[in-house]
Amino acid sequence: MTAMTFTCINCGADAVLIAGEGTVLLQFKCPVCLNEFWAHVSPAVTDESEPYIVYRAFFDVASPEEVSKLKIKVRKALQGIGNFYLEDLEAQIAAGRLEWDLGRYSQYEVQAVEEAAAKMNLKVRFLRDT
Repeated sequence: MTAMTFTCINCGADAVLIAGEGTVLLQFKCPVCLNEFWAHVSPAVTDESEPYIVYRAFFDVASPEEVSKLKIKVRKALQGIGNFYLEDLEAQIAAGRLEWDLGRYSQYEVQAVEEAAAKMNLKVRFLRDT
């Protein structure tokens, strides 16, 4: 396996991948200044590779009375999963939406989101994002 490098946003040196290989959100660390940072990286699609497919995750709320309870369950299920932002969910709830957009996920991340949601008895649906 070849090491993936990225330019350090702090000092400009070549930072090396230290976590998150195979995901859209990668963590890098600069060996010079020890700065750690995250970058959203999309794999390049070539004629030989599979197309990179992105899905948008949605959760439907059956009734406004369930919002508080479901917000807690969604937060617990998806905490720590890249591309889920609690602030976005809270803004949707404040706007009174009953269909929650939970973010964009690669085909490689969909299973992790489904499994995390299933542990909290939540059913997330995915639509291919074009």
